[in-house]
Amino acid sequence: MENELQVVEIRKLGFGHATDIYNLVKASRKEYFQYFTAFELKYEVVEGFLTKAIKDQYMGFFIGGSLIGFYMLRGLDAGYRIPSYGVFISESYQSIGLARLSVMHALGFCKLNHIAKLMLKVHPENKKALEIYRSFGFTETGFDPSNGNLVFHKEIR
Repeated sequence: MENELQVVEIRKLGFGHATDIYNLVKASRKEYFQYFTAFELKYEVVEGFLTKAIKDQYMGFFIGGSLIGFYMLRGLDAGYRIPSYGVFISESYQSIGLARLSVMHALGFCKLNHIAKLMLKVHPENKKALEIYRSFGFTETGFDPSNGNLVFHKEIR
């Protein structure tokens, strides 16, 4: 239908979504996901973290039942009090506000669960991401020499 509206749903991801996540990232041009270093792009790795997640959060963006992006809050299962945020949005759906929506959703989750701070890492050449994170009040707190990423934190009130 030509006039049918598209609706974005945010749903918790689980074991059954490993193929969707793997295929979403794998289908992207290498230049597009060059800064996405949250995990090794192997099906077994994706399946592993989804299977083991208890407190860690993996949230998906869906349109018409298809996964178009996701975000993660990781480290809680490992005992960290400050989760690490990461996001991946399909190139087809970039620049429509989904990354911003993921940050707002993640901050809401943290507030609801009394998590006082959020951390993320971003490559210094990923200008769009830097602009988004700074607009939400994330401040640069360090540098990760293992991958050249800047480390950012945000206090959650």
